[in-house]
Amino acid sequence: MIRWEQILVGLLLSGLAVIALNLPYWSKRKPRMTCHAFIKSKRVRTQKGYLGSRYNYVITFVIDERKEVDLCVIEPIYGTLKEGVSGTLTYQGESLLEFQEDSLREY
Repeated sequence: MIRWEQILVGLLLSGLAVIALNLPYWSKRKPRMTCHAFIKSKRVRTQKGYLGSRYNYVITFVIDERKEVDLCVIEPIYGTLKEGVSGTLTYQGESLLEFQEDSLREY
């Protein structure tokens, strides 16, 4: 005989499977953008939860000289990017895909 706990677990797992299978579809629906950008600021947001703290690394880019975009990045990338640097930014939704700094030109 099937107990209600087994039914609940089955429904939960099937719901998670549907979400997991559709995640690539949902992220692809947002356009991939490439533009010139300037790193305005960096900050770490702390979320305290039941199991401890979680850190979100956020970088604010200024694109088109007026629009600000906050993008979440992983810690190693956060550490390598510096405020005040400009370059070519590629992002999709709230995810940083690539940032290539402008190279200095010597005359």
